[in-house]
Amino acid sequence: MMKYWDKRANMGYFYKGEKFYTITAVPYYYKRRNIIINRISSLIANKNIKICDFGCGDGEYIRKLHEKNKNCTFHGVDISKDMILEAERRNKYNNITFEVSGDGINKDEIFDLVYSSAVFAHIGDEILLPLFKNIYNHIQENGMFILCEKLRLVDILGKIL
Repeated sequence: MMKYWDKRANMGYFYKGEKFYTITAVPYYYKRRNIIINRISSLIANKNIKICDFGCGDGEYIRKLHEKNKNCTFHGVDISKDMILEAERRNKYNNITFEVSGDGINKDEIFDLVYSSAVFAHIGDEILLPLFKNIYNHIQENGMFILCEKLRLVDILGKIL
């Protein structure tokens, strides 16, 4: 699985002067990313909290959130070493860190907010529960986990649910 994501890290598409690594149609991804960033920004506005982007990819969500919320501390986790290198290149701030991990958050830290966008649809069923437990164990008692996924549920006959 890790080789797949490292390979994806070396593929990109340009849209509106920005490089994207998604397999989702870029105009749709661009719009969805802006909605998610605006909603998370409104939740963390004027706060000084610790935030983890689980499946941070190229770090662009973190970069955009940091622009609006410089008081927060950010940490990104991704399975791809190449994506983490890109995330580090895009985010050279003292309050932003990254780690390569295929089994969850390994940093010995508790976060006020963990969010994930378009990650869990790509993860095998056998590791979903351990990842959710890992995330749960890295969230403050009154913290939040925001999961953003676009899934199409189809029943056995192929009818969209």
